[in-house]
Amino acid sequence: FFLSGFFYLSAVFMVFSPLPVLSLSFRSGRVWAWAALLTNSVCVGLFSGWFSLALYLGLVGPIAVGLPEFLVRTRSIERAAVLTMATIFLSIGGFFASYGWVKQVNPIQEIRQEISVAVDKIWESAALESKENLGALDPDELKSNVLVELPPAIGIFSLLLIWANVTLLIRMNPLRIRQLTGIEPSIFREWKAPALLVWPTIIALAVMLLDLGPASKVAIGILKFFMAIYAIQGLSVMS
Repeated sequence: FFLSGFFYLSAVFMVFSPLPVLSLSFRSGRVWAWAALLTNSVCVGLFSGWFSLALYLGLVGPIAVGLPEFLVRTRSIERAAVLTMATIFLSIGGFFASYGWVKQVNPIQEIRQEISVAVDKIWESAALESKENLGALDPDELKSNVLVELPPAIGIFSLLLIWANVTLLIRMNPLRIRQLTGIEPSIFREWKAPALLVWPTIIALAVMLLDLGPASKVAIGILKFFMAIYAIQGLSVMS
């Protein structure tokens, strides 16, 4: 019941933190799953602070209680994953909007400020050799790059969370989830990315190579996300 919060706070097992609540949802029902999520949220907030709590609710929450509903209703890993990722971005966006409303500040400006402070600390503590390896890249440019790559980074990490936990959940088969959803473990040896993803991947690569300024930076982030999807397809090929 408390394993999700323990995994999350351990950092090492953070990627598996949705799994206990996912399993509980199928074994005991959504009421127990919500109770576990809220209880673990209180523990995370007490031990690690409000920002860690927000990440727990934004990243782990939609997977823990939303993914089971989407799997049962759609009977498709792809559709369930897309809906879960949309819920993650809405949850994180809702948190920052609520934070801005309560504090009467611009949430985008707050994110910029937090990134700026973090980059300045890292830059000051970095070794001289590391700074030389970065070449002409100055701290201001680094801050801009981090801000542009933050959304695809969240997307890639969300995709990793969903893939890892769905894989284990289907293999564990709590309450005969395979029979309930029609999803068998063999899907992870046969899965491939939808063919239509080839075209946006090619377009993102072309925009990146053309060096169109901010558009190319956005294209790099999009390309990284699509490469994460094809990496999962590569794991299927290896299996």
